[in-house]
Amino acid sequence: MKKVLFALLLLSATTAGAQFTKGTRTVGINVSSIGYSNLTSTFEPTNGGVTGSSGNNNFNVSITPSMGWFLSENVLIGGNLNINFSGAKYTEGNYLESNANTFTGGVGGFGRYYFGKSGFMPYAQASLGIAFGSGTEKLSANYANYTTKGDGKKGGILAFNGGVGLGITKMLSKHTGLDIGLGYSFSSVSYKYSFEENRQYTNPSSSELLKTNYKYNGITHGGTASVGFLIFLDPKTKK
Repeated sequence: MKKVLFALLLLSATTAGAQFTKGTRTVGINVSSIGYSNLTSTFEPTNGGVTGSSGNNNFNVSITPSMGWFLSENVLIGGNLNINFSGAKYTEGNYLESNANTFTGGVGGFGRYYFGKSGFMPYAQASLGIAFGSGTEKLSANYANYTTKGDGKKGGILAFNGGVGLGITKMLSKHTGLDIGLGYSFSSVSYKYSFEENRQYTNPSSSELLKTNYKYNGITHGGTASVGFLIFLDPKTKK
């Protein structure tokens, strides 16, 4: 991470004459969401069963490289790549473990209006995008009367997303800005899910293959936060 920040600052220092005017180009990278959560719980059945525990670990990161162009001193439009990874691990005691990973990548566009030209520059922004991807899941469990292993797949993930937000670009130098934003986003997601589970019973000894298939469609929405850097490059000049 330190090497990336150093490279961005070096680029800003060696890009001479960049101005916040019509034709100015931008190159940026934003981390629009990153998070990790851990939930540990215990449960004690009221009917005299065995006390147990469970754990749930979730991790997600979304990185958005972008390029933009100023149509005027205040209006910036551009395109971006959306790269998202999420992982989840669920356990129950020492007898069940499930791991799931999902990766999506896509393209999008954005429009931004700045309310200032130097120093702290507040802005309003709107964005739209589309993403594709896939996911996997692995399950293993060892119960009293059977053991099981399962494999799941998310195929053909298709996500349409959009959002609006407000933020500030804080100029760190003539060519480098720190970008901080808050917003609201929504996403419409669809994919095909298949899961195959192989159960091995101990008493009586037997096996069973279980299969699950369905198509998922859903909409998610909520608040977002982002932080990143913008590099301001000179307008292209005709020779």
